[in-house]
Amino acid sequence: MVTKKGLDNLLDRRMWYVAKNPYNSNYYLGLAEEYAKIIKAIYGMAEKCIVLGP
Repeated sequence: MVTKKGLDNLLDRRMWYVAKNPYNSNYYLGLAEEYAKIIKAIYGMAEKCIVLGP
C-alpha cells in the first residue's frame, strides 16, 4: 500500500494525537479493497479475462 499511495498520503498526525491511530481514512479504504481482492481470489470470484489475438 505504501508503494502505491506513498507514506505521506497514508499517515495523519492529527489522527495519531486524537485517537492514537496513525493512518488516515484513505489507508483503510485501500486496505479494504486489497482484502476484497484476496477474499474474491480465495472463493473463486476473481474477475477473469481472456484475450485472444489473431
